Amino acid sequence: MLVATHFYDGNCPLESEESVPYLSAPTRQPSSAELEKLVLLFEEEACRFDSLVGGKGSSLALLSSDLKKVPVECKVPAGFCVTVNAWKAQLKNNEEVGAVFKHLEDVATGVVEGKLEESCAQAEKLVSSVPVDALLQDCIREALQDIFGDDAEQRRFAVRSSAVGEDGDVLSSAGQNITVLGCQGFDSIKKGLQKCWASLLSYQSVEYRRQHGEPLIPGMGVVIQEMVDAEAAGVLFTVNPNDGDPGKMILTANYGLGESVVSASADPDTFYIKRTAAGE
Repeated sequence: MLVATHFYDGNCPLESEESVPYLSAPTRQPSSAELEKLVLLFEEEACRFDSLVGGKGSSLALLSSDLKKVPVECKVPAGFCVTVNAWKAQLKNNEEVGAVFKHLEDVATGVVEGKLEESCAQAEKLVSSVPVDALLQDCIREALQDIFGDDAEQRRFAVRSSAVGEDGDVLSSAGQNITVLGCQGFDSIKKGLQKCWASLLSYQSVEYRRQHGEPLIPGMGVVIQEMVDAEAAGVLFTVNPNDGDPGKMILTANYGLGESVVSASADPDTFYIKRTAAGE
């Protein structure tokens, strides 16, 4: 189903200077060294490039940066990103993966006959079974040690898909790729990583991109982030998503970790919050 976006053309309650984005990606291009990185910490500037870590990862990195001009404090649980380059390195020179990916794209574009759902299932199963590259495993262990020290094995983590092109100005891709919650221990994190990579090839994810004219198999970053022990969680739209009205914010929330909200498995509580011209 396609939903038309309505642009708000009414009075804006905020001063024009306050409407300028506080968060923006670096204006420079990534360096050759940054392009080769397998892991990037939230605090690293290179982690703010969507092309290197995907939409979700780059947004978290921006929120984690030292932004002195932002009028509110952004508390982001500690973490890092497995890069798009790691995804490419994981599958590089794997002839079986290359053949399966090509067949999926040929079926999706009508070059050959076949059922897209079956092609996606084959690709998803194959990607989830490919062992995680040994060098990448070392990089993940090093990042966990650097951020959390010897306590890393006792903490719980969310392993979150972060595909290139998601969370953008036009498409959100909400719920198309998976998040694995409550991962404890390195082996659990590694399995979560494989599940996230594989979810990029799921039928719902591929078909969503096909319908919207996006690349069928874009790169994917993966966020590895400390879990929050939340009693309730949800999603806040800082402008009304239905008509773009900046004077009305919408909050949807449920008890638990918020998975029921983003997956639409339950009806959340919805709150409409009016924002005045003073930003209150």
